[in-house]
Amino acid sequence: MKKIIVLLLCLAVFCVGCATNKNSIVEESELKETHIGRAVLKESGKELANNIYEDSGIIQTNEYKPFTKKMVVYGITFVAKDNVSDEFMLKVAKTMKEMFIQKEGMDLKLQEKVLQNLYKYNALLPVVKGEFNLASAEEKEAFSKLERENSICDIIMEGSEHQTLEVVEHILHTVTDVGFHYALTDEWGLTKDSIVYKSMKEAIDKKYYNIDGYEDIPKGSTKERILIQEFAYWVISSAWNIQEPYGLGEEEWMLKNREILKESLPSAYNLFEMNIPKIMTVPSKETLDSFNK
Repeated sequence: MKKIIVLLLCLAVFCVGCATNKNSIVEESELKETHIGRAVLKESGKELANNIYEDSGIIQTNEYKPFTKKMVVYGITFVAKDNVSDEFMLKVAKTMKEMFIQKEGMDLKLQEKVLQNLYKYNALLPVVKGEFNLASAEEKEAFSKLERENSICDIIMEGSEHQTLEVVEHILHTVTDVGFHYALTDEWGLTKDSIVYKSMKEAIDKKYYNIDGYEDIPKGSTKERILIQEFAYWVISSAWNIQEPYGLGEEEWMLKNREILKESLPSAYNLFEMNIPKIMTVPSKETLDSFNK
């Protein structure tokens, strides 16, 4: 969560120069016309993928400046600079693929619909080394172009103290914000009418979800989107029982395993059961542990 606020503050600082160079960084007012909550494209940018279960591997490219390499994995385009290790990116790819394993008993048509929406709405997930930083005016301008043309919900940092959930959390943010919003709007949509929003309000009222750390974000669609994506992450990761072995020990969320979630907040547990086991699975322990080696 702290990283989201840092990212937003960075963008706000970059906008100081907007009075002299209107094209240096996208202004909030402009993104309101094209994006939901400053992150998710309102109109699709691509047609359906021929094979959504593609793993392109790591490709050197200038297509996503200021980043220098990319990999397309199951609908998400991950981008990074050369200082991010290929080994780390391949672990991220493996995590994404294991989340969307195809096996008997799953709703593979719905799974594909979620992944296709990631692809169609240009889901882009930057992977950075350490803190997010745009070092020059040229890099800021290049990143502003990516903001306009893609759905960027968060970033993954290589070198995080809690690396496993750093990866899982930010893949989930992208999946729920983009894939779920368009494929499962009634249940997981970024709207006040969705089940996830109503369950989130219940969790806040019951003090299971402490949102005090988000006070610095102004009220509006961006804050609502962030609160929903964080809540969705807490619910899914807790129902997967990965908060206690890999979690941060944060006081933002109180219900950190499946049984407590089921007992204390049935609305969230039932929402999880309604959709998640049909389309997603928790990555293997081997893969989750690999980030801490």
